[in-house]
Amino acid sequence: TLSVASDLEVTVAYATADDTASAGADYRAISGELRFAPGQTELTASVQVLGDTTPEADETFMLTLSGPVNAELGRTEATGTIVNDDTALVSVADARAEEGDGGMANINFNVTLSVASDLEVTVAYATADGTASAGTDSRPPAANSDSHRARRR
Repeated sequence: TLSVASDLEVTVAYATADDTASAGADYRAISGELRFAPGQTELTASVQVLGDTTPEADETFMLTLSGPVNAELGRTEATGTIVNDDTALVSVADARAEEGDGGMANINFNVTLSVASDLEVTVAYATADGTASAGTDSRPPAANSDSHRARRR
C-alpha cells in the first residue's frame, strides 16, 4: 500500500522467504515486481498455500519488499501465517480380560491417533465404576500414571 497516491508510476520488488513454513512443501515461493499506476495506492501479492493432512503447528513465511522506484520504503516485511486445519482424533477401544480364580489380571486399552502428528499428543485418562467397582473388582492406576505422552515414531 502506498501512503499517498503518486503522479508517477511506482515499482517495488517483492519476494517470499521461509520462516517455519517451507517453500515447495507448505507454500509456493513468489518474487517479482509490483507496479502502481499513477493514482493507485494498493496492489496484492498472492501466495499459494499448499494443503496437507498432517496435524502440525501453524507455520509462517515472510514477504519482503525492496528496491522501490519513485517511492521510499515504509514497513518492508510482513508475516504470512498458514493456519493448521488438520486434527488428530484420539480414540480408545473396548478391552476385556478374564478375572480368573485369584490374583489379578490387567485390562489393556488400546489408545490410537487417527493420523500421525508432528506435535506431541498428551492424553489424560481415568477409570470410572461401571458394573465393576474400583477397589473390589479393579485397582486404580498408579498415582503417577494419570497421563501418557505419545510421540510420532
